[in-house]
Amino acid sequence: MVLSVFIISISICLQLVAGILAYRLTRTIGWKSAWSFIALALFLMGLRRSISLIQLIQSESPVGSHIPELVALTISVIMVVGIIRLGSLFRSSLESQLKLKKSEEDFRELFEHSEVSIWQEDFSGVYSGLEELREKGVDDIRRYLGENPDVVLALVKKVKVLKVNSASVTLFGANSAATLIHSVSSTFGKNAMDVFINELCAIWNKESYFRSEAEFKRLDGSSLTCLLSMPIPSSQVGFSSIPVSMLDISERKSIENDLRSNSERFERWKASNFIGILQFDANGGVSDANDALLEMIGYSRQELLEGALNWETLTPTEFLPKDLAAMEEASVKGFWTPFEKEYVHKDGHQVPIIIGGSLFKDAPNEYIVFIIDLSEQKKVSREKDVLFEMLESKNTELKRAYDKALTKEKELQDTLNFMCDPVITIDQNGVIASFNPAAETMFAYMESEVLGKNIGILMPDAIAREHDGYLQQYADTGESKMIGIGREVEGLRKNRQCFQLRLSVAELPIGENGKRRFIGSCVDLTELKKQEERNHRSQKMDALGNLTSGIAHDFNNILGIVQGYAGLLEDGLDGQSELLGFARQINYASDRGAKLTQKLLGFSRKKTPNATNVDVNQVLQGLKGVLEKSLTVRIRLSLDLDESICPVCLDQSELEDAVLNMSINAMHAMDGQGELTLKTQECSLDEASARALQLQAGNYVLLSLTDNGCGMDDETREKVFEPFFSTKGNDGTGLGLSQVYGFVTSSQGVIKAYSKVGHGTCLSLYFPCCLDTKKEKTEKVRVANSYRGTARILLVDDEPAIRHSVKMLLSRKGYSVITAECAKEALNILSKQSVDVLLSDIIMPDMDGYELTTIVRERYPSIKIQLASGYADERHAGKADESLIQNMLNKPYRSAQLYERIWRLLNT
Repeated sequence: MVLSVFIISISICLQLVAGILAYRLTRTIGWKSAWSFIALALFLMGLRRSISLIQLIQSESPVGSHIPELVALTISVIMVVGIIRLGSLFRSSLESQLKLKKSEEDFRELFEHSEVSIWQEDFSGVYSGLEELREKGVDDIRRYLGENPDVVLALVKKVKVLKVNSASVTLFGANSAATLIHSVSSTFGKNAMDVFINELCAIWNKESYFRSEAEFKRLDGSSLTCLLSMPIPSSQVGFSSIPVSMLDISERKSIENDLRSNSERFERWKASNFIGILQFDANGGVSDANDALLEMIGYSRQELLEGALNWETLTPTEFLPKDLAAMEEASVKGFWTPFEKEYVHKDGHQVPIIIGGSLFKDAPNEYIVFIIDLSEQKKVSREKDVLFEMLESKNTELKRAYDKALTKEKELQDTLNFMCDPVITIDQNGVIASFNPAAETMFAYMESEVLGKNIGILMPDAIAREHDGYLQQYADTGESKMIGIGREVEGLRKNRQCFQLRLSVAELPIGENGKRRFIGSCVDLTELKKQEERNHRSQKMDALGNLTSGIAHDFNNILGIVQGYAGLLEDGLDGQSELLGFARQINYASDRGAKLTQKLLGFSRKKTPNATNVDVNQVLQGLKGVLEKSLTVRIRLSLDLDESICPVCLDQSELEDAVLNMSINAMHAMDGQGELTLKTQECSLDEASARALQLQAGNYVLLSLTDNGCGMDDETREKVFEPFFSTKGNDGTGLGLSQVYGFVTSSQGVIKAYSKVGHGTCLSLYFPCCLDTKKEKTEKVRVANSYRGTARILLVDDEPAIRHSVKMLLSRKGYSVITAECAKEALNILSKQSVDVLLSDIIMPDMDGYELTTIVRERYPSIKIQLASGYADERHAGKADESLIQNMLNKPYRSAQLYERIWRLLNT
């Protein structure tokens, strides 16, 4: 009976406890009604068991078996345990739900108040495009888009950015929302295409939301990573305006990468065992250590796991204050400054170490410590001090030598960089080691483009193929065609243009790598060659000019004799028409001879005689009829004249001859039909353009003659202005274009030929504009037709026939003429007789006409002077009066010219 009472009592207590627990659960978790019902049931069960206990005690009757009571007790225990377990589970679930709800509220509040990039975009075009693909029967959209990237690009272009918020502008570094929208294509990162394909697949599959990490670029080019999120509308209408949010997770990704990297690095550190690492708590208990630390202090890992290691037991007493100060510093700063101390080895000796640590975890504090064994360092510290002193001394010496070498190297580099001549250094294999700025200019390569490359890139292919062989031959035999010798070679610019240069090569001392080195300096001979060619041509022209001028005087004297006597015949044959006609034909023929001589003299003159202000357009228009007849109907003549050109100062007749000459040459170059175009224009040449044409800067009239004939090759074009050069064989004299060249040069101009085989030729003539554009005015003096007079004239000429004919002509007009064959005879006559006019030749033996007129002007200032010459050189022209030179009578002259000039001289 006592046992039954005990069992029933325990059962009652357990049922009451279960009821109380169930009641408390109604106050802590949900399902309040259910738990209230359970609590009431348990209390009633407890009450019933109480009544059974009272009845048992009152009956005092023995109980046959305790099994029912034991079952009831067991059920009570199970109920209490079950209620406790269920309560714990429900409480945990409720706490988790509360935490989750609070987290969601916190996240929503954080999201609503954070500056998130939001883009409002129109995807209606994308939706329509996808629906069209669906209608075409596309099934696997991802595979289709992967096989058709052009479709993806087309769909990308259908996305329209409607609006972006200020956070987006700030995030992408734009000046304004409009700027960002306009530059949206430049913000796509490396995985933009993959993200867009995933986005298209989400829309295709009618998902409700799309989220993906995407890489972007700011407008300044820097990269960022964003979490891209967008809802996917359920209907087509919603696609016209979709908010797309972009959360900058660049920093988070960077932190994750750093944490991962740091974690991996820390594990490697621990495993590497090159430094001791341990972890201890606030009580000094060592919870972890790597093998390096255990080996340092002589303990095993088993002893570590058994708790044999403690911070205080490892530390000598004198270092404990330092340890406490370090831990206080770590609690404030998160780490302590490394310092030296000692650990107690398991065998009792002390190990010198340097220790640094940081607060790994707080509440309670845990520290991670890094330890370096200084035993070996301390052992050799004195040797190190001695070594450091030696190294310091050596370092000072080396630094001094290094600075000196740097200074020399800089001086050498500065010398190379500022040298006007290109300088290149190579090694024994022909590899370029240096390339100064002048070389960059000459070869049009940047230094970075040629360093480390073979020198052959600066040579034509034929020379480059042999160059390495030259170097090898020099290395083997010491014999060279280049080393220590300056010679002309051919270079190759970056644009594959070949040019002539002078190359001087010398060998440098062997380099640090043991290779031989060579240095070469270059001189561009392009301009020099051109100048030599120009000088050569000029010398040819000068030679021809000297040749023509040498015979001009004698030839014009002969023509003068012919015209003189022809004039006498004309005067004597008055009334005999037939014979008078013969005399006039003699005069006409001598005029043609004089004109031919004038043309030949154009080669030796520096200034064109009879130069006047000429309108080139008027000359060409006047020649048009003559040119059309000369060119025949096969050649079409076209004039393209600029009406605004300025006048030029030249001999009009020579210009006419030059244009006719060049036109006939063009006709010969055009086989069958063709077209010749004469064009004028005024151009202004700056310093660079004028220098290229060998002219002075200023305004010029450009006359160009362009044909569509057979053209010329480069060799012919270079020689076309040379005297006696002709492409017509025996049918050509080779003087046509050389005469044009002489005329243009004497007119202070220049002529250039531009031609290509099969494409015709263009001759361009540049004439300087006249500074004084006023048209010359000539005053015509009305004189009597007879030109008669009675003055005394002293005629000086070394040619007897001229003296005789001129004396006869002047005597017929009433003049008294005295003749002298030289200047000395003339001065002798003047010392004895008075004369009114001195008519003198210029080129005479002993003393020329210029010297004679100078003496006459000084001694007899009242005598009027008239000079005449078949060819007047300029040896003493500077001593003569300019008016005498300008008013000179050019032999041969007609009798009418002589009469008019003498009459004017006496009557003005």
